[in-house]
Amino acid sequence: MEAVNSGLIYGLEFQCRALASLESDDDAVRFVVGTQGPRASNQIHKLQLCEDDSPNLTKKIWNHPQGEIWQLSANRCDHELICARYTNLESDGSLKQGANVYRLNDNDDMTLNSEYSIDCKDLSHISWMPGDASKLMVLAENRLQLHDIQGKEDPVAQGKLEGKGFNELTYGTWNPHQNCQQYATVNEYHVRGWDIKSMKQAWTFESPGNQVVRCIDFNPNKQYYLVSSGDDAALRFWDTRNLKRALAVRNDHSHWVWSVRYNQYHDQLVLSSSSDGHVVLASMASISSEPHGHLIEEEDDLDGSDGDGADDKEPSLEDGKIKTFDDHEDSVYCVEWSATDPWVFASLSYDGRLVINHVPRSIKFRILNLV
Repeated sequence: MEAVNSGLIYGLEFQCRALASLESDDDAVRFVVGTQGPRASNQIHKLQLCEDDSPNLTKKIWNHPQGEIWQLSANRCDHELICARYTNLESDGSLKQGANVYRLNDNDDMTLNSEYSIDCKDLSHISWMPGDASKLMVLAENRLQLHDIQGKEDPVAQGKLEGKGFNELTYGTWNPHQNCQQYATVNEYHVRGWDIKSMKQAWTFESPGNQVVRCIDFNPNKQYYLVSSGDDAALRFWDTRNLKRALAVRNDHSHWVWSVRYNQYHDQLVLSSSSDGHVVLASMASISSEPHGHLIEEEDDLDGSDGDGADDKEPSLEDGKIKTFDDHEDSVYCVEWSATDPWVFASLSYDGRLVINHVPRSIKFRILNLV
């Protein structure tokens, strides 16, 4: 564990792809990470940021003998619950895929007991329903299944992607608006919105150039808006009411963008991570719920005047890249904002390096109108 270039680095022994941010009643910043070692018993690490005179991390580690962890999803209502999606090579050579719901207790036991399990072929994504501690959406092959972990083994609702061609659903996320009655999925370069009550499609769009979409995220504060990222190395911002073309496009990366996240409180701030090894913090103020503010694009000007003597005139909030974080040396598969502190985020690269960073203080002060 070390601090480099203002980022706090935590190294894990195995390769990693799974990262989630935990809610907490005491507003502590906590992240959970899962390892993906193919030939050893894997682990789940819960890390808590302690920002005293010298920032450091405290940790709690559990063994995960069930297999390689591909994804972690944190329950927003029950802060101790997580769901882990995993694969495991069985003794007969077959590949087992599944997901387990665990409760992260703080006792001395290093073994986690599953409270709910899903065994499913071609399981590709899991996500807890916001505002409901028992509902879990599962994507497998061309199906989306809503599970209730309160003693119900079979899905309580199910939808299916019809048609020919590549129909595997690879990613999904909840629309936080309208009582979470909509869920969006990705299959190749198609993004679709589903009505949860009917499990029918509500809208759809395609990424230009038939480029694979890797991640999507809804704006938490502005209805109808979402962002997509993928193999064209771009972020594309959409309005689901008019999907003929993207509202805006950002090209801050040079390779596939695996993860993109809106800040849950200040949605003009957008994080992205890529196979180019970089994490980018950008501003998209023009299409945010806070279109007016005091953010300027060039970092060199953040702590000084605007250079023309007009110090009495506040700069307007502009779209642009705020900062590139280059703490990683491998593909950065995950980036997550803290669920409790809007100015803290974590990123995870395939080589097992977790880095916790902060939004630059000057940006924070401008957003809060403290300058």
